[in-house]
Amino acid sequence: MKRLAIVLITLGIFVNACDRGNFAGINQDPSTVVEPDLVYQFTDALRQMENGPDHYTQWFYDNAQYMLPWTQVSVRPGGNGSQLNLFQASGNRVSKWYRLMEPLFDIRKHIDENLSGKEQASYQKLRAITYAIQIYYGIRVSDVYGARAYTEAMQARYTNPPMLTPEWDTQEELFNTWLSELNGALEALASTHEHEGETVSQVNLGEQDFVYGGDWTKWAKFMNSLKLRIAVRLLHQDRERALAIAEEVTGNQFGPITLTSDNFNWTGSVQYYGPSGGNSVTVGPGARNLVSFLRDNQDPRLRFLFDKNDFNSRVIQAFYDAGKEEDIPSYIREYIQSSVVDGQRVFEGWNPPGEPWVRYHGAPVAPDSARSGTVAEEYFQSQNWQLGSKTYEPKSAYKMEMYATNMDITYPDIPERTVINQEDHPYHNTLFSAAETNLYLAELAVLGAELPNTAQYYFQEGVRQSVETYDWLASKNGILYYNEPYDTEHGAPVKLKPGEVQELLSQPAYSLSGGIRSEQLEKIYIQQFIHFIAKPTQLYVTALRTGVPQTDSRFMELEAFEDGPGALVIPRRFGVDEPTQDNINYQNILNALEAQGFTPGSNNPQVLHDERIWYDQGAPDWGEGPSY
Repeated sequence: MKRLAIVLITLGIFVNACDRGNFAGINQDPSTVVEPDLVYQFTDALRQMENGPDHYTQWFYDNAQYMLPWTQVSVRPGGNGSQLNLFQASGNRVSKWYRLMEPLFDIRKHIDENLSGKEQASYQKLRAITYAIQIYYGIRVSDVYGARAYTEAMQARYTNPPMLTPEWDTQEELFNTWLSELNGALEALASTHEHEGETVSQVNLGEQDFVYGGDWTKWAKFMNSLKLRIAVRLLHQDRERALAIAEEVTGNQFGPITLTSDNFNWTGSVQYYGPSGGNSVTVGPGARNLVSFLRDNQDPRLRFLFDKNDFNSRVIQAFYDAGKEEDIPSYIREYIQSSVVDGQRVFEGWNPPGEPWVRYHGAPVAPDSARSGTVAEEYFQSQNWQLGSKTYEPKSAYKMEMYATNMDITYPDIPERTVINQEDHPYHNTLFSAAETNLYLAELAVLGAELPNTAQYYFQEGVRQSVETYDWLASKNGILYYNEPYDTEHGAPVKLKPGEVQELLSQPAYSLSGGIRSEQLEKIYIQQFIHFIAKPTQLYVTALRTGVPQTDSRFMELEAFEDGPGALVIPRRFGVDEPTQDNINYQNILNALEAQGFTPGSNNPQVLHDERIWYDQGAPDWGEGPSY
């Protein structure tokens, strides 16, 4: 713990220094910049998308402390408490965005001002795809903070005198700018670039583009898909425009990402094991209603997004042998088949649905649940699940194994036996998928967009592709039990099995057929929610703009965060610091915060709930369900 504290303190000093620097650290004197290799600069930006210490802080704070528990995907270890809704430190996504943009601005500036003729023409498609990276990450920043400096940002190193006081763009302006930049980039990718009447071959990115290998068509599909990500954020402010964007994207010559073969898959180097950076991030167990929904529908994604609990057949028998049968939680006991042989209880097997499903159990989310009584004893009092020096976890934890692919994991076994899985795997992540695109198109089709296929088609394609994408990631990241169980007599592997997806799509909650529009939308939003469990920022935005999970749902309910006499108020944005008067850009920052109606420096949950970001204004409150 002492080492972790030092790491966090050091990161905090670095983060604050970057913020106080007002771009000074990233706007170097142009005279000191050597002739750049534009392809390698692009690779550097591509690498930064999923690498760097800021990703660890985002997991440690933004994801584990706020977004996952606030949306009722996870419950904090030991149970949620009265401070669940209190916003404190955050990951440094803002400075990360500006660092990420630095090589991208350099590439475009160099192409525009230092190259000419045929050479300049040969870099036009590389120039175009630089916008995709910075817009991808810009959306991630604006999702929780709203306005930010963009159109005037990053100019200090190119201006004389240096531009150190950029005005901030409103979120509406950001969306407009990004859509315009994406359209311009798509036009460049569709064009044949010439010099003096001759077609000019484009620079070959090859393996330096470790996502798409320099395939311009796939980059175009990614950019069209980013337009859809923006479109759904416009629904509460300009619904007609959002629908028009969907029609424009599907009518574009490239179209969006609709096949898993076009997914934006980011793969780390051989010795890169994920954004945790080798440090521990504990998210906690899954929320009971969510895990139960996935288990009851036998959704394979449950196995890729959450861990099996520790109560395998060997551990259960060890509890029997120790005379501690009653210490096994009742929600596990109901699935156990056993008998008494010669006065000793013996584990015989599992009741339906059997392994691996019986190993997945979530926890109640209300802070009251963790305080006292039978629920607290069965879910949160770990002393009840001890044998010898070992404590066994009956609940299913959020699977951090997908983001720390070098985790050493001890298999659950009897107290006398310890076996550790120490396999390491290069980190893989899918930053944008066909599943996301198709689930957006299903939503937009239900809302009235005229698209090439039906909402039902997009919906079920989205579910199928989501399952297949997570199975691929689980395989690549080498999650525990993927190919084989540990307790081979009574266990089961977690990899996707033939026919599972088709069976899943036959479940009522996984088909839009016959439902009224409000029910169809809820089903779509539940699937978006599930797909984004591994993408906490997208998850948070989905819950904000849709009001799903719903409190009155017959599919997957939202529970109240009951805390004593009332329920906790959950924030709908992150807190923003009050600028200090020694900040060179003080007035522009203050103006932007005031224009949004934000109270800088406040972490009051009610304030962060009521003072909404532009795209969230008019959206349903937590649990209210779709309001279109």
